[in-house]
Amino acid sequence: QALKKISWAKSKFKTRYGSAHTGLHVIDPRALTRLRIRAQKTMLWRWAAAALAAAAAPRTAGARDGYLFVTNRLDEVLVAIAQLKHVDPRANATLVADAATLAELASREAASGNRRLFDITVASEALLPGTATTDSAGFRIQKLRALRHTPYDRTLYLDSDTVACGPLTAIFDALGDLDAGGVAQHETIVNGGVLAYRRNARAFKLWERWETTFAAVARTQRREQPLLQDALKWSFDGGVPGLRFGRLNRTFNCRGVETCGVATTRRGDRARCLLVH
Repeated sequence: QALKKISWAKSKFKTRYGSAHTGLHVIDPRALTRLRIRAQKTMLWRWAAAALAAAAAPRTAGARDGYLFVTNRLDEVLVAIAQLKHVDPRANATLVADAATLAELASREAASGNRRLFDITVASEALLPGTATTDSAGFRIQKLRALRHTPYDRTLYLDSDTVACGPLTAIFDALGDLDAGGVAQHETIVNGGVLAYRRNARAFKLWERWETTFAAVARTQRREQPLLQDALKWSFDGGVPGLRFGRLNRTFNCRGVETCGVATTRRGDRARCLLVH
């Protein structure tokens, strides 16, 4: 029920008010406030429930598999991690964010009795000294740099607006002997919001190329997604000898879908989504 409310709030906001990408403006501030309160209550309920489950579950030091979130959007990522911990209380998760975001997270955790949803937190200032990660360019470079600083042998990077519909261990299994993998949208375009990869030199060289090519144009190019395609092409053309990159099942990153279960994806397929994005 909580997941349905989150999906309803997300779709309602987009339908009535647009989103940051549409350029539409809020037409009724009071209605938006009510919507935010509903979404926040749902988030806090899910957060509390997941925190209790996560606190009860045994934690594995030096977990082999884990989840990486990189964002300064605290409210959004709390919904994502709470849902992930709800469907898999033993999930080991890392958050990379700026110091201000981590301070707010610590404050909220203290208010909840020091129950933690993230097993590891890393300040982005430590990864990117002197870089302002609050602007558009720095925000994205923060993500690309963090990919190479994962604490896990096998990592599933997730955007903060993803929602897990069930345990995501199948994505780690699908990685098989690949170095990295992602879900291809529109046949060839790999989406950068859900990426599985190993902690090895080949995968890290791909991520390094992605970061450096984006950093070179970051002041004029606000989206890192096209540069991922360039980095992949460079890798396949010999930039990363022996790179094994695979296209993962589309149910691992359902786009244009608001709820879990069988749904029609943006591409027109009927599928039961494992992860909604």
